[in-house]
Amino acid sequence: MKKLVLSFSLAFFMFGFQKMEAQVDVTANPIGLIFGNVSAGADVAVNENFSLDGSFILGNSRFFGLKIKNNPVVTLTGKYYFSPNHGADGFYGDLFFRYVNRNHVWKDETVSDADFTITKFGMGFGIGYKIASAKGLVFDFGAGFGRAFSTKIKYELNGDQTSSPWFPYLTNFKLNVGYRFGGGERD
Repeated sequence: MKKLVLSFSLAFFMFGFQKMEAQVDVTANPIGLIFGNVSAGADVAVNENFSLDGSFILGNSRFFGLKIKNNPVVTLTGKYYFSPNHGADGFYGDLFFRYVNRNHVWKDETVSDADFTITKFGMGFGIGYKIASAKGLVFDFGAGFGRAFSTKIKYELNGDQTSSPWFPYLTNFKLNVGYRFGGGERD
């Protein structure tokens, strides 16, 4: 079985890179930095029409008294580019898998201690557009919606704890800026 998987992987790798040099887009979300989150990823081109994107979000942020801890959010996305100009760019459709683990803590005068934890794993579909300049600058923006296979929500208010499956949906929004390494000649 291992030999079959290894042979298939090697054939897929060789077929994918036969027409282009290795190309990796390293990106980050500048808006996330405003809210205290680090959101970064790498998009590896398999061929000019398909790429695999891995990204993560880490950090803590505050929003009107709500403290949000991202511990972490990890996304793996396969993108199909319909009409690429510079290899793995332009309009794309995607399939994503996402793991979310967030902890929300609320403290104010009315609620002394509230803790809300969400853990989800699921998949979804999305669309997006990637612009790759001749100098290597990359802009990637998109949106996706999916369903969680596994959702666990725990709510604790002043020591009383409840757990329930709720809101089994996932969203995947992207607004990234980065740089392209490799990929050969650009027009």
